[in-house]
Amino acid sequence: MNTNSNAATAWKWSLGAVYFVAAMNLVLGWVANNNGSGTVGSLQFNGSALIMAGILYLILGIFVHNRAKPALWVAVVLFALDSVAMVFMTMAAGHFSMLTLFLRFALIRAMYGGIDAIDEMASA
Repeated sequence: MNTNSNAATAWKWSLGAVYFVAAMNLVLGWVANNNGSGTVGSLQFNGSALIMAGILYLILGIFVHNRAKPALWVAVVLFALDSVAMVFMTMAAGHFSMLTLFLRFALIRAMYGGIDAIDEMASA
């Protein structure tokens, strides 16, 4: 199989992961703001902060779409830090979910896979 094809696939997965995180933040922020109480399900969220995070990931996604490696690094690091914070918050609130943790690891892995892919596509 062509290495450049694998790199393009990995880059597309990383791009999709960044856009997915942006979309989820925007949707959760919108729901939390329109709910009136700021809750989504049984969790309390700051809707405005989620919308701002969604816009940030959307901007990072645009840069990743243009194959900017630093933007992908920023997205990976921010999402990893957000994941660590979310684990502690959900454990403290008693809402910890292994499925959510697995999803977050999968998204981090997808984003991280695009970092080397950008280099491979640039050298091809």
